[in-house]
Amino acid sequence: MATNHDPDQLRPIIHNRRAVQEIALDLFEMIEDKEEVIANDNAKRRMLMLAAGATFSLWRAVPLVYINRKPIDNVTATRSYLEQIVRHNAITYSDDTRTRVWTFGYYLSNARYRLREFCIEPMASSWPNGRRALEASGVLDKVIEPRDPIYNSAERVRLTIVALRALVDELRSQL
Repeated sequence: MATNHDPDQLRPIIHNRRAVQEIALDLFEMIEDKEEVIANDNAKRRMLMLAAGATFSLWRAVPLVYINRKPIDNVTATRSYLEQIVRHNAITYSDDTRTRVWTFGYYLSNARYRLREFCIEPMASSWPNGRRALEASGVLDKVIEPRDPIYNSAERVRLTIVALRALVDELRSQL
């Protein structure tokens, strides 16, 4: 039985972490190359900020992928996370790890919500290429507009990275 210490469980984390860091580097380079253009264009700035937010959330979600969770585990982790906030008014990465059954879902959902912004108004009208890029990635219906839930956490991360990569590549071509 696979555990979180099994190399087969760790390889996707390394692979996905690298993919997210490459996206982060691409966004960093876009800002380096076009900082003034981005700063002075509300639409481009919003697009880049949404992509950066999705990147950060995925970066946090990748090592927190949780396998074999039960609904009660999610409720227990949520209670623990909230207690940490109330009692200590602080959250650290070790808290995220300890309550990963909840934090993984939070960070991944946050990334997906940010990607979804490219598909709804006003962003969909001001930059229709964002939605087209997500559609062309082949994962729009699984990440942004899921019809069937994906229960495999690692697959949810992989599909969200594919969507973000497509969006960032399109964004780069527009700057």
